[in-house]
Amino acid sequence: MRVCIVLALLGSFVGVARGQILPPGLPARSPLQGASAQIPVTVVRVGNINFAKPEKLVITLRPDQSTSTYVWLLSDTDSLTGIQFYLSLRRTSDSTPCQASVLTLPTAPGFLKDKSRPIPIEITGCGGNEAEGFLGILGSSGENREIPIVVKRWTSPWLTRVLFTSLVLALSIAFVCGAIASDHGHKLTDVIGSASWDFSSSWASNIAAFGTAFSFLIQLTIFPDKPLLGSRSEYTFLAGLALALVGLAPAAQRLTGQIRASNVAGVPAMVTNSSVAGFLVASVFTMWGSLQQIATQVLTVFELGTTAIIKREIAICTELCLVLAGVGLVVYCWRSILLTIATNATRTGVKKGTLEMFSGTAPDEAHAITRKIPLL
Repeated sequence: MRVCIVLALLGSFVGVARGQILPPGLPARSPLQGASAQIPVTVVRVGNINFAKPEKLVITLRPDQSTSTYVWLLSDTDSLTGIQFYLSLRRTSDSTPCQASVLTLPTAPGFLKDKSRPIPIEITGCGGNEAEGFLGILGSSGENREIPIVVKRWTSPWLTRVLFTSLVLALSIAFVCGAIASDHGHKLTDVIGSASWDFSSSWASNIAAFGTAFSFLIQLTIFPDKPLLGSRSEYTFLAGLALALVGLAPAAQRLTGQIRASNVAGVPAMVTNSSVAGFLVASVFTMWGSLQQIATQVLTVFELGTTAIIKREIAICTELCLVLAGVGLVVYCWRSILLTIATNATRTGVKKGTLEMFSGTAPDEAHAITRKIPLL
């Protein structure tokens, strides 16, 4: 009975051991075993093929998380075709296996014995800033069938610049307008009416809305598969963020206001009023979203022109029109903010400035809290 048990255990051990035997070319000696490598199920032995340059390969991915490059191979046989590779990567931040793949691009067939030749490949990496692992030749029994590889993500500064430059410009305009209003007797605590959106007068908000619709339409139709400055998802996010910022403007002004009782014309009512400071905060959100939307459209048209989806001449003309629209938007926002404060806010300070738009009589508090102030 004991002999039978021992034989059964030995049979199980041999079966497990055989199950662990890997065909040549699989990353058996790779420390990244268990990583999500894209390896075909059927492995064809290709003989003694090695990397002619076994040093570490460092590549940088495009915004779409892919890149094309060459690797140099050396074979001891002639006319070898059908070379395939495998890729095993881990993120360096947390050593977690991540999805990655390598594709052999079409090339002229054949090898010359003991002569190295380049093989074009396309690598698709994983998310994160950096990953490292091994690139190997599938089915090879050569000593240098694997090389270490580091995959870095290329990040464009342009989309980040769009986000923060538009914010800085919006804050600068609001600060200058606040200083001019204070110089003409309007304190930041002076009362002004609550904000509302009006299609006929809220031009900055309209620009953000139409720009978002334009971005989504481009994303669904002709946006390039391999953009240069940012990924498709980054462009979509910026377009949606711009519209969200404009949508937050009336909420920001309402949060800075308070509910009061109004008895204008003998009709009692509860109204929500804001202050000059609250109106400036709402204007920052509107300008930030609108300026960001225009800048994003400029980059989108640049992508279309650079990738030859549209003619370069058309792209340049469109970019110039968008830049002029941005300049006009800055002038419009500056004038609209000052004019809104001058005609709708109370004036409790000392007037020192001489701008003509502030020469009229400011409304009293009872009338100021009942007025609806259109968004920019």
